Amino acid sequence: MQISLAHLWQANEEKNAYGKLENETLLAIAYKALYHDDALIGVVGIEFLYNKMATWLKTHGCDPQNEQIRCYLLDEHGYIFYSSQKDISYDGTLKEFTLSQKRPRYVKTSPIGRFFGHLNRITEWTMHTLIEKGFYKRVNFADNQAMCDAQTKTVAASSTIAVPFSHLKNLILWVSTHLLRVIGQYAAFLSTSFFSSLIPPTAAYTTTFKTPAGGRSPCQKQSPFYIADTKHSKMASASLLEADSAERPCKQNAAQCAIRVYANWIEKTNLLLVVVSQDQQSSCYDETQCPMSSPTIVPFSFEPVVDSTADKKMHISGATITNGSELDPLLCQYSVPTQRKNVLQCIKEDDVDESTLPCSISSRIHSIPAFSYFLSVFLFVIVVNNF
Repeated sequence: MQISLAHLWQANEEKNAYGKLENETLLAIAYKALYHDDALIGVVGIEFLYNKMATWLKTHGCDPQNEQIRCYLLDEHGYIFYSSQKDISYDGTLKEFTLSQKRPRYVKTSPIGRFFGHLNRITEWTMHTLIEKGFYKRVNFADNQAMCDAQTKTVAASSTIAVPFSHLKNLILWVSTHLLRVIGQYAAFLSTSFFSSLIPPTAAYTTTFKTPAGGRSPCQKQSPFYIADTKHSKMASASLLEADSAERPCKQNAAQCAIRVYANWIEKTNLLLVVVSQDQQSSCYDETQCPMSSPTIVPFSFEPVVDSTADKKMHISGATITNGSELDPLLCQYSVPTQRKNVLQCIKEDDVDESTLPCSISSRIHSIPAFSYFLSVFLFVIVVNNF
């Protein structure tokens, strides 16, 4: 199942499953693949009102007005398909979906459509436990064509008292260097201007790959993803804790929160039902008393890959590591080069007419022969003597 970005508008406002008067609701999609003798023959699906499902869950113990119990439906990647959190608004959720499409870094406040492990401290601990219990598998994905912002290393050294004129010396050296560079460019310009008509033109090709602008450069990024494992789990019962005991996940004020968590896959769907129960004295969802971990124990974002080739070497044969550590089974495959296949056939192309190839803005440039360099040096000496 998944949530559709489309919505249904009604002329009159009606109270939804969350107790709010609204004239629109979300639409959800349920679909199933059809097979015949292990061959896919089609996909059938239906579109239904999201509020109908929320109303049905409300009558089965997931009441949004009940602060002691919160229900979640998670999809196969750990995203929230349904939440019984009482402050959910369909209109606000739709607006956030639209803003997130236009602004990828927009932070949603509605739990619908968000990653379960980054909602609050309770869901963070629950997602980490679901991974440990085998409900989800962690798999690392790499983006080998990512772009990263340039990080300039800033080093500030203290001035030496023994050399009081060091700054003045550096200033004079900087001015002299740039002055000589300008004079050299001016001399080269004069030489090319005088003899450009005597030099045969050559074609100037524009390179396909140019240096990135804006301080960004190509890099490699990787992020963990979480994939459901509906057939394998380490659970003998629906309770995530042994003997249906309580857990205190809050690190700041552990005494303020005690929860019991239950999870079970819904048959013939991609949804996992998670129920979190807290006692009446707990305040588990107060972020001031129970903040998330920093850094999070459930990472889920693309980050630049740190180059560790200085102290570690990977080899294809045997996958050995020089520092003696064991090979990480979750290591992304991009770090191990793939062996290329041998060329099976060579195709000979016809000779290409270079005059038809794409050129840069300056369609013609003029090469500078050796004697023009001597002239540049001569003009440079004259200009320096005049100074």
